Amino acid sequence: MTNRPKLHLPLTATDKVLEVTSYLLLIILWGFAIYSYQNSPDIVPTHFNGSGDVDGYGDSASVFGMAGVCTLLFILLTFLTGKPHLFNYPTEITPDNALKQYTNATRLLRAFKIAIPLIFICIEYSSFEVAIGDSEELGKGYILMIFALVYIPVLYFLARSSSASDKKS
Repeated sequence: MTNRPKLHLPLTATDKVLEVTSYLLLIILWGFAIYSYQNSPDIVPTHFNGSGDVDGYGDSASVFGMAGVCTLLFILLTFLTGKPHLFNYPTEITPDNALKQYTNATRLLRAFKIAIPLIFICIEYSSFEVAIGDSEELGKGYILMIFALVYIPVLYFLARSSSASDKKS
């Protein structure tokens, strides 16, 4: 890696909205995990196959494991958001384009900080629905939703990164 500029990126209004939204979703996830734990039977679905059918069961406390994994990912993304000079980029980072590229990259991570809790909330909710007998499967659209929540931001921000590198400052 070359010597990339290390910049302090001030939070814009957009960044603040993304951050607040992500923290609210994480709080909702933990709140629902507590609710689910208190209102689920002792044995709950813990794994679903690619078709959305339950193929694993476990203790109702497993809902905290999912929330914990999400929280660890959230912390990692929060840490990485402060280190955009360490990321891989599709273009060379120069002093002229660093601000735009770093801003774009940190926005992608903030989008992930929203997408990941959303995915976990949906899975926890569906698991709860199965546990209490209101549903028999995760649902057919979950795999598509997960791919969309991951790949749409990646494609969007890659396109923005490419267009930012094409513009001459």
